[in-house]
Amino acid sequence: DASIVSDFLRTELVKTQEFKVMDRGNMEMVLAEQKFQLSGCTEQECAVKMGKLLSVHGMVVGSVSKLMDAYFITANFIDVESGEILRSYDQKATNVDELRTACSILAGKLSK
Repeated sequence: DASIVSDFLRTELVKTQEFKVMDRGNMEMVLAEQKFQLSGCTEQECAVKMGKLLSVHGMVVGSVSKLMDAYFITANFIDVESGEILRSYDQKATNVDELRTACSILAGKLSK
């Protein structure tokens, strides 16, 4: 579920035309070349480390959780230089069809 939601959010971020979004495959290739290890990192720590390796200014990291019949998506926009969370939003989806809409809403909020 998280991988699909990640792809939805990536697509919606591109649609805002406010971000230059790196393709997941390219990102994974660069991180593999640098032998980047995700184990033992917190979300914020990893975002800063990954962002520096990828030569980006900001990273969006988050999570997808399911509680009973609802999905909860959290997205944090992190400044790679300072490690500061600049924006943080969450969105609820009660079914799979609402996940794309939730990602669109999140992308809109993150782009402001």
